[in-house]
Amino acid sequence: MSIKFLYPDESKKDVLDELNKIVEILQKKPDPVLQKNIRFVKSFTKAMFVTAVKQKKREQVNFRHLPIHISTQTKEIKEKKQALSPPPPPSPPSASSAFKKENNVLVYTKLEPQMSEKDWELYNLIVPQLQNNPAANQDELIKETSPQLNIQISQSYIGKIKYYIERNLRKYNILTPLIEEPRISEINIKSFNSALVKYDNEFLPVNIKFNSEQELFDFQAVLLAKYSNKLKEESQINIKLPGLVITGVYSRKYPNLRIIKQ
Repeated sequence: MSIKFLYPDESKKDVLDELNKIVEILQKKPDPVLQKNIRFVKSFTKAMFVTAVKQKKREQVNFRHLPIHISTQTKEIKEKKQALSPPPPPSPPSASSAFKKENNVLVYTKLEPQMSEKDWELYNLIVPQLQNNPAANQDELIKETSPQLNIQISQSYIGKIKYYIERNLRKYNILTPLIEEPRISEINIKSFNSALVKYDNEFLPVNIKFNSEQELFDFQAVLLAKYSNKLKEESQINIKLPGLVITGVYSRKYPNLRIIKQ
């Protein structure tokens, strides 16, 4: 027999009825069918969740490898396109670092060793000795001659004097860089202070010049002494060397030269 409480306030009767209903429901035994359905719903929901997680992982793994495959194909396509494209045209000959074109003038940019007046005095004392004895040891000649001018020498100083000995006696004086430059095919000396060269099939004035007519005349004399027996003034110069043809007029007043590379 259930116990009922009487409330003095009759307005609370509805609340009491609801409480009684809840108590009756709680006292009932669980419905086995309902419990079975609840267990099925829980299992089904869990299975769907596990399947969804596995599918997501599988999709992520495939996506991780996909970009690698695409990038490889793209690379192969690019390589095929490059292989099919025509080769680039041959590049022009590389410009010598010793020359550059500025305002339609060919400029020799190499810095040569600086010589003082006393250095040239020593040079002029050594050159005749080398002309008389070309096999003489240059280092020893410089060391033996320098005390005459009270010059303190070092190995770098000896190298400077030897640079001009090599350039002026063994080679072609101030024209040496022009002759050694592969992009220059012709040199025209109309006067001591005017030189025109053919550089890449274009004739350009160059900043390499003789200091005087006498210097150009002396250079002609050296050429004739080395490569010809003719030293008569106001005569034609015609010297043929391996890779060079040198022509001009051997003249004290109007010396000129033309050097063509072959």
